[in-house]
Amino acid sequence: MRRRLERVLLLLGLLALPLVLLRLPAVRNALVSLVGYMREAGAAGALLFLGVEVLALAITTPLWVMSGLAGYAYGFSKGMMIAWPAVTLGVCLCFLFGRASIGKLLSMRAGEAHFWRAVERAVRADGFKITFLLRVTFAFPQNIGTYMLSATPLSLREFAAGSFLGLLPATLFHVYVGASVESAAALLSGEAKAPGSLGWITLVLGFVVTLGALVVTSRIARRSLDKALAAPSQAAEP
Repeated sequence: MRRRLERVLLLLGLLALPLVLLRLPAVRNALVSLVGYMREAGAAGALLFLGVEVLALAITTPLWVMSGLAGYAYGFSKGMMIAWPAVTLGVCLCFLFGRASIGKLLSMRAGEAHFWRAVERAVRADGFKITFLLRVTFAFPQNIGTYMLSATPLSLREFAAGSFLGLLPATLFHVYVGASVESAAALLSGEAKAPGSLGWITLVLGFVVTLGALVVTSRIARRSLDKALAAPSQAAEP
């Protein structure tokens, strides 16, 4: 019981760290300045965005933060062209970092958890499918999932392909929201203002449709994931 409590507290701490950092004025101001530089510096701004993205994902910052900033900085179309490959590359680098630094520790911990053992068995059977389903599952903590998968035998190729396709729905949603707000500060604080009556109606309808599609996709993926995780253990039974 004590070990479980320690793990839960550690997990909560990892998830809370970036949210606490986002409450700091210095961090918010730095991200707002990043948006200004991205708009003015062209390719150099996109490269800086990628570097910050990797750092943000490494400390388990929610995916919506950087993808939303890309949408705000470049608009929906260009923001999507930058955010989607950037978040994929970011999670791949975190995957490699996790495997090189804390993979063994996570692997030992994973061996004590039924869910993680099921993930490892399923990954051996079909790594691409499991990665894809985990990515499409909306409520799953994606950055924790990256480190979790780094402790399995999953190949980088399967991880990259599954992440690239699986992160598409959520990235579309995050970039859309970012492209719809009036300021980066509003995006980071959640205090966006309505863009007029017609703009507000359009924004709400688009938000509802996009979120609804994401939720439906997530539920389908979750059911498929449950079956995939159960299948290896069932197959192992005599």
